[in-house]
Amino acid sequence: MHVNFSSHVLAHRSTWSLDTLSAPELLALVETARRLKQTARVGLSSAPLRGKQIALVGDGNDAADLLRAAATQLGAKVTSLHADGVSGLNGSSRLLGRLYDAIDCAAPVSARDVEREAGIPVFNGLGGDSHPARALAALLAIHEAADRPLRDLRIALIGDVDSACGQALAKAAARVGFELRVLAHAEAAHDADFLLDIRNPARWTLVDRCGRGHDSDREDRGFALQALLVSALT
Repeated sequence: MHVNFSSHVLAHRSTWSLDTLSAPELLALVETARRLKQTARVGLSSAPLRGKQIALVGDGNDAADLLRAAATQLGAKVTSLHADGVSGLNGSSRLLGRLYDAIDCAAPVSARDVEREAGIPVFNGLGGDSHPARALAALLAIHEAADRPLRDLRIALIGDVDSACGQALAKAAARVGFELRVLAHAEAAHDADFLLDIRNPARWTLVDRCGRGHDSDREDRGFALQALLVSALT
């Protein structure tokens, strides 16, 4: 059985920081990620990006692998291009724009510079550990584990609230309406519904008020990336 997805359409630029997303848009992304996750769990096929050609420009790392897997599972064909080869080629952005439907630029390549001439959606290292899109994965995990809407929750955060991910979580809290409390120690989270620890970039942890861990950080990141790709490219 094949499943088709329709999603709230986003401008690709809104995925760079999530700063411009409204509460309905954030919640729509979380819901799209949830539906994609459910579809994968029951073994149904979904290929909303079938026929799309995506270039990953960078030095090749675990972040690129995460994005590659997410896009490939949606039916896209993904090509990796080394940063040196792209930056050293005259008119490379225009050429990439003719060959691909979308480009993801990880450091040291500037997404802003590539976008200027490519004429297609350009992302800024979506799969990176420090990309604000990672906040969506945390919201997905909390949404799945909670017994009531996100807006009614009290979430304790341990980690750098001034980081890109911390700021994305703080802005999501302000727009959606849930309480986000920044703590120095886990012991102070006794009355919170969830405790989210983002101190380790390689692995975030989420614990509910009963002490149960919800360890699906990498898996949920993949579905959050898929939700962003579907929303921006279909």
